[in-house]
Amino acid sequence: MTNTCSGLAGPGTEAGICIQGKDVVLGPFPGQEHSKVLSVGKEVKGISVKGLTISNFTGANIAVVGARKTTISGNTLLNGPQYGMLSAGSYNTVAESNFISSKDLGLSFIALCM
Repeated sequence: MTNTCSGLAGPGTEAGICIQGKDVVLGPFPGQEHSKVLSVGKEVKGISVKGLTISNFTGANIAVVGARKTTISGNTLLNGPQYGMLSAGSYNTVAESNFISSKDLGLSFIALCM
């Protein structure tokens, strides 16, 4: 399986935690934001990430790509230069009670993108 979270937020970027469906096809990186999800072969369902501290990854600290009914709650997401959490090509994603912070609040930082 190809890791769609490698390069999702730009060339050379890596997500800390990657939740991904099967046979996810991404469009080209547009130069800003993240690559768009063009299709998902089969969604991954019912994943939860709770109570973790995730920090200092080059892409999103948590990426949810091609998923359904995912819950991201009670996590501490620190110093992701672009995204604290990113959900793309997914449905019914719940993000609640997460603490998201970055030292480098450049123009491209987005705490939560869904």
